[in-house]
Amino acid sequence: MNHVIKQKIVFWFLIVLVSGFFAPSGVKADIMGDLPQNKVNRRPKILTIKIEGNKATESNAIKNIIKSKAGYLYSSKVVAQDIKTLWRLKKFNDIEFRKEKTKKGVILHIKVVEKRTIRSIIVHGNSKLGLEEVNKVVTIKPNTILDESAVKDNVIKIKQRYQKDGFYLINIKHKIKRVKNNKVDIHYYIEEGPRVKVGGVSFSGNKRFPSEKLRSGISTRVPGIFSFLNDTDGVFDKNALDVDILKIKSLYFNHGYVRAKVGPSRIQFSSAQNKVYIHIPILEGPRYKIKEISFGGTLLSPDKELMKRYKAGDKEAKQKLLEAHHAMVKSKGDSWFNRGQMAMDLKRITTYYRDLGYAYANVIPQSPINDVKREISVKFIIKPGKKVYIERIEIQGNTSTRDKVIRREMIINEGDLFSVTRLDISKKRITRLGYFKKVEIKQKKGSDTDKIRVIVKIQERSTGTFNIGAGFSTVENFIAQAQITQRNFLGRGQTMMLRAALSSLRQYFTLQFTEPHFFDTDWYFSFRLYNSIYAFESFNRETYGGALTWGYSLTPFWRVLLTYKLEDVAVDTSNSGGLFGTSSYGSHIPSTAYVANLFDDGITSSVRGLVSWDHRNNRLFPTKGWLANASVEVARPEIASQNVFTKYRANARFYYPIYGPFVLKMNSQIGYITSPLKSGVPIFERYFLGGINTIRGFRPYSIGPRIKVPISPDPNAALFSFKKGGNKSLIFNWELEFEILKAMMIKGVVFIDAGNAYDDDENYSLTNMRSSWGFGIRWYTFLGILRFEWGLPFNPRDGEDPIVFEFNIGNSF
Repeated sequence: MNHVIKQKIVFWFLIVLVSGFFAPSGVKADIMGDLPQNKVNRRPKILTIKIEGNKATESNAIKNIIKSKAGYLYSSKVVAQDIKTLWRLKKFNDIEFRKEKTKKGVILHIKVVEKRTIRSIIVHGNSKLGLEEVNKVVTIKPNTILDESAVKDNVIKIKQRYQKDGFYLINIKHKIKRVKNNKVDIHYYIEEGPRVKVGGVSFSGNKRFPSEKLRSGISTRVPGIFSFLNDTDGVFDKNALDVDILKIKSLYFNHGYVRAKVGPSRIQFSSAQNKVYIHIPILEGPRYKIKEISFGGTLLSPDKELMKRYKAGDKEAKQKLLEAHHAMVKSKGDSWFNRGQMAMDLKRITTYYRDLGYAYANVIPQSPINDVKREISVKFIIKPGKKVYIERIEIQGNTSTRDKVIRREMIINEGDLFSVTRLDISKKRITRLGYFKKVEIKQKKGSDTDKIRVIVKIQERSTGTFNIGAGFSTVENFIAQAQITQRNFLGRGQTMMLRAALSSLRQYFTLQFTEPHFFDTDWYFSFRLYNSIYAFESFNRETYGGALTWGYSLTPFWRVLLTYKLEDVAVDTSNSGGLFGTSSYGSHIPSTAYVANLFDDGITSSVRGLVSWDHRNNRLFPTKGWLANASVEVARPEIASQNVFTKYRANARFYYPIYGPFVLKMNSQIGYITSPLKSGVPIFERYFLGGINTIRGFRPYSIGPRIKVPISPDPNAALFSFKKGGNKSLIFNWELEFEILKAMMIKGVVFIDAGNAYDDDENYSLTNMRSSWGFGIRWYTFLGILRFEWGLPFNPRDGEDPIVFEFNIGNSF
């Protein structure tokens, strides 16, 4: 059989060979031409490439993008690819390739008919929305190729931008007008129409929740009583309405109405077409309970002994593992189904497994609905996957801040097991620095399935400020301030500040340097040098000194600090109440006045210990979180102090975003100072409240106990009222800060302050406090925060101003 096959193969080979030899010459040429070596020899060479018809597009740009090149062999297949390549540029209405044969080769002619280019974009009729806002959404640009579909798309984009501000009935037309040199002008003609506001929102079919409750939970609402202050209040926004429909659905789903249907909404315009009335139909359906909650898949625990027993089939270990998982779930059997709560349960379980290192853990909730019994059985199927380790941490976006400043805030390192919670805490710590506008932490796959890359992407903000300002207030008359601050000095995370101020009540100069991570450790270091003069009602205090502070971070949020302070204090009563002569604010003290030894001065050498807990989202501009600290300062002869006292102080601050642009800020502070000396606490260390940094609405240092003092040691001498200050203080501040002009970073504030300073023989009293209310404007500039605030005391006393205006540069608290 094999012999027969071999004979057939030889036979056909001879037939082919003979056919090729005796074939006609033309056919033979074609056959030989298809062979690679002959085909190459037949293809002509491209001598040159000539571009014709192009004006806006350079010839070299066309030559560079095509594969046909001068000196290369001509190929019709390559030319076909080049035509497709040029078409994809979307720059030409017509493209023609022509081959001109010569003896030495071919000349390749490429003739193009260019599309028109845009010379300018002109907007007509935009009186209620600035041209700058319109340009933000327009994607076509001058000196680019005309794309008529893009011109039409921009009509929609401009409409959407207008509708965002309530101009829902806007009409926009466009025209493309030819000009010279194959260019066009794009014209957009806008008919803005009236701004449409919400006239009313009604509901039908809602039995479980009253209409008022539904209205209170959505952003689509009628204008408020203060709408005259804000023309965008109550503006109709279709996109916002769609989100509100989802909010109402979530409300029903979170109360067991899993079959509830909300919408679609019906919209009706008023006859004047400046108001819109919205009706939202609701079909609530029955309410469902959770029958049971169970777990499936692979259950894990960090307890190795428990896992060993569980894998061995120990029933008690299995029960403990199930109990640990049930403890993470707040939803319970026989309770109404709550989708929001169930989502939080899912997140807790997923986070638990990802904190064990299973970065790709997947928890699948199964919740079949029994419509007959109106029950839902929930089962969490857990698929942990493999343990994953941090292969690399990459920092992106930092142009001035050094990598180490960001890395040292992270509590997870390269080589560690993956943990989503530790990454979240790291993100919060980086954000709290206040150096960055935006912080994002993303994960990407590593070089293997058990490795992951962490990408820390930041957007830096300006951390250096230079401000110089002058103002006038009813208290301090003329005020001049200057400050240079670099909160991220040389990109090292250090702070350098130089500050000076001058007014009729204060004069100070301060130089301060802070290193939060001394030699890249958890140690904190700072020093401060200062010279100040403060004019109180009863005396002037002049101080020269400095302070050294060391601290250590116990945890990401707890820190302990130890400060040594050395200063020389001088007290002057001859010109009290003002730095440039006795003012109407002060009261001149007779030189013969007998005020015990309150005016003792000299050297203060003290040590202060402080414990701080900082859980704010941003150290410079906090909007959420807590800050609390407590301190004790001791000045004793044993450390070379002439002034002897012990000062205790504690304060707590709270920040909470209420709604939209509104942020609630609260500050509480308590202080107590005592001295073992018979003369008591030196007057310059006692508490005098009032002013923009303590209790607004009162003149600086004007709140505190008074005593009657004889003008001389003579027992029959006349008495005068002397403000001695308190040895106890209590301060409360409440602020509601909100945006006025977001683009200009101008914010408003409404506040209530309360507090008092209490004498040695008095106790703290919440009923015996001075209080005030007020309002202000804060301008967040690159130079610093400019504060303009007006305070009005509740129940002002004789001699107190009904309103006090103050100006300052710097944050409140």
